[in-house]
Amino acid sequence: MQLSIDKGDLARLEADALVNAADITLRMGGGVALALRKGGGKDVEEEALELGPVELGQAIATTAGKLNAKFVIHAAVIKPGQAASAEIIEKALQNALELADSLECDTLGVPALGCGVGGFAIEDGARLIVKQVNAFSPQYLKHVFLVLHSDKAYQAFLAAASDLGVSSVKYVPPALPDYSESDFDSGESNNP
Repeated sequence: MQLSIDKGDLARLEADALVNAADITLRMGGGVALALRKGGGKDVEEEALELGPVELGQAIATTAGKLNAKFVIHAAVIKPGQAASAEIIEKALQNALELADSLECDTLGVPALGCGVGGFAIEDGARLIVKQVNAFSPQYLKHVFLVLHSDKAYQAFLAAASDLGVSSVKYVPPALPDYSESDFDSGESNNP
């Protein structure tokens, strides 16, 4: 399986599935969740809300609306108002990877789960996510894109891949369009 590290807007990535860093309510009011809702349309959130709330670490799939994807995989990394933990990020990521593979996805876009609104340290999150994605043995999944919205996150993920000696990483210079600041200024909910 190939691993790429990209900087830009996950909502603009073309992939079979995109992972949403969700809270257990599955509301899509801030961070990556808001960007995916804006890109995919309100139907993505409405479908997710019908399936929620979910347990911490659980991952569920919805359609992707107007996004360039077949599915959005909502991975619950926090409860509203609480911080993310390594244990829950690992569980949610594993469940998201397994769900994408069970849906026979070839390509998957993954954000820095729990490191935005979830408050988990980006350097620690980068090591955890790169290590876990690299160790995953899929049946169908061929390419995982780790898509980061900031220079700091992008550099942290590149450093983590280098430090961990991950040889399957394809380093991609920032090419995806950046998030706009308005993508993070909704004031609606505490999604990671």
